[in-house]
Amino acid sequence: MVTTPHGQVKLEGMAVDPHSRYLELAHTVPQGRVWQNLDFTRYEAVTRLTLQPVLLLQTSKQDDGLRRNWPRPDTGVSMHLGYAIQWYSLATTLAVLWVVMNVKRDRENTASLLE
Repeated sequence: MVTTPHGQVKLEGMAVDPHSRYLELAHTVPQGRVWQNLDFTRYEAVTRLTLQPVLLLQTSKQDDGLRRNWPRPDTGVSMHLGYAIQWYSLATTLAVLWVVMNVKRDRENTASLLE
């Protein structure tokens, strides 16, 4: 059960851009309090309220029965780490091959000079 606090409430949270859309099969006006996709222009048209185009993901603790474990945005660091490992592995392989090929060539040149 969700309880509504009385009086003034201090909220803490993370402001996000809510313009990510998910699958929507029809462009219908949502009915009730649950919206599949939050579209500020449609919400303003239905509620006749003036809103800022920012969504606040609340992180402050309130005794209202709601969960607030928002997933952190993916920064793509793991992809860049994978690319770095790939390129450094390629560079190491090329360096080892260059050393092996040049040492072998120097040994062949030294052996032919000694004969």
